[in-house]
Amino acid sequence: MKLFYKRPLCLILCIMLGGFCFSVNAKQTLSIAIASVSLGFLISIFVFKNIIPSRIIFTRICIILFIIAILLGMLFNYTFFPDEHYGKEVQIEGVIVDADHTSASYSLVTVKTVKINEKRDTHRLSVIASKDTISGLNVGDKITAKITITSIREDEYKSFYISNGISAAVDEINEITVNERNTKTIGAIFSSMRLKVCDRLRNLTNKRTGDFLSALLTGERSAVDPAISLSFSRTGTTHILALSGAHLVILSYALSLVLKSLGLRKRIGTIVTAVAVTFYVPFTGMSSSVTRAGVMLLISSLIFLVERRSDGPTTLMLSVFLIVLAQPFAIYDISL
Repeated sequence: MKLFYKRPLCLILCIMLGGFCFSVNAKQTLSIAIASVSLGFLISIFVFKNIIPSRIIFTRICIILFIIAILLGMLFNYTFFPDEHYGKEVQIEGVIVDADHTSASYSLVTVKTVKINEKRDTHRLSVIASKDTISGLNVGDKITAKITITSIREDEYKSFYISNGISAAVDEINEITVNERNTKTIGAIFSSMRLKVCDRLRNLTNKRTGDFLSALLTGERSAVDPAISLSFSRTGTTHILALSGAHLVILSYALSLVLKSLGLRKRIGTIVTAVAVTFYVPFTGMSSSVTRAGVMLLISSLIFLVERRSDGPTTLMLSVFLIVLAQPFAIYDISL
């Protein structure tokens, strides 16, 4: 409990996160551990009477927030899976938010629905189909289609799907109509920019090196040579190819050194670095680890600019809390 002495916000956020993990039934070992530790912290407030000032009031606040977090997790479970609220065959309107056409035999796209059976409802659906069916779909395309949805609850890749915000798979897709091509959504703009940077890296080097640099700098791993991926897998260093918070920290630190060498004041350099991070996180696809590191860096930058002392544990818990608040399914992502 010494960790939380004079850090009541950190303790509150940890307790709420644990309550949410408990109620969404995230079965990963890490999520179970977080829920258990959170409950332990809540109990320890009763045991260690002198750790938290105004203990009785603080305890009541923590219990209320713990219950609220559990209720929010139950609400997430109820609303996240569309197969519980609709029949198998549905009519959808939506926009393509991700597209992978690198395979020779099939294409994979993710559709973010706007309407399901004429009812406004937002879900991310994973579609795997033959090249002839969906190869012409790209990020930003608005479509209407008749589909057959299937549950991912018993799928062995359930955690992977949910960690990416995908709440159901599409077993069959028919009667596809493209209503509008490549609408300039934020996601489509960043996706287009990311692909252009990858092409530029290949032109400056060669395809194999360019694909490798693309994975390291932009998170675009789909085109990496399988032989390279296999080599990293055999040596236990696959995490190097997966863009993470460590990559963001290294790039941010390198940028701050460049700005410092140019003679910019530290406050100006902090603002420039924060702006760069704000752009870089969505540019790379907003994986949980990069988003967490980006939010932590932005919070730390804001604290520095308002001339306050930063606190690592509180900043970490606040960043995780904000991510889960915006994307509850991120709790299933092991990289969170």
